[in-house]
Amino acid sequence: MDLLVTEPAGASFTTFEPGGGPCLYQELVENRLVTDCYGGRLEPGASLTFQLGFHVWTTARDYPMVARGGQIAVVPSGASSPSDTARFTTLFASTTGSLRHPRTYEQATATDLAIRGDAVVLTRQADGSLQGRMPVTVRYGNDAPSFQVDVAANLPAGVLVWGTDPQDMPSFPDSFSVPGNRFMPGEERTFDVILRAPAGTPAGDLGTGSYTVTAGYFSGIPVPDVDPADNTTSFTVTAVDAS
Repeated sequence: MDLLVTEPAGASFTTFEPGGGPCLYQELVENRLVTDCYGGRLEPGASLTFQLGFHVWTTARDYPMVARGGQIAVVPSGASSPSDTARFTTLFASTTGSLRHPRTYEQATATDLAIRGDAVVLTRQADGSLQGRMPVTVRYGNDAPSFQVDVAANLPAGVLVWGTDPQDMPSFPDSFSVPGNRFMPGEERTFDVILRAPAGTPAGDLGTGSYTVTAGYFSGIPVPDVDPADNTTSFTVTAVDAS
């Protein structure tokens, strides 16, 4: 028996207790994730009581909110369609804990991302290569859903992304992910991007680079942004010999 859980707007499925098996993301339907959980085997006439946990990635207001559209479906093993479904709503408590007279929760469907960087100086290392740190700030302006915020780097010839600090996701020579968990609305996060250039690179002005930030929700599908103009930041890259 499988359970297909369609998330209500703004709430992300987190736990299935007691779980019979793993839960895996299945698909994206109208900007809501459908999660497939293996519920184990039920003998004829038996019943199963379980709890589903959700995490809400939006800021609490001074009034409660209600999110509709959640659904859970039971799919017998080997079947292609549910044998039964049930819909549910989710209440978001107010900042005082009240659940009375909730207003309908409207989740943003397009992100409001912004990124800021500055000029970076690469300093000659003992092995002749160049390395420098560049503080970068990313802001997540609203509550549009996303799992990961990625940055594409367009750098001068020979200059590569070496990593981020802190680092909790792999980096690549021309891209990296913003470290940390999912963003809350209005959250700003500052971290260092480490850039390197190979030995033999001469000192001086190496050119201009840029970073472009995007958010991904399900299977790497990018989420549109309300103002793409502030999704890119440009900066100069300069190399200096060690003093």
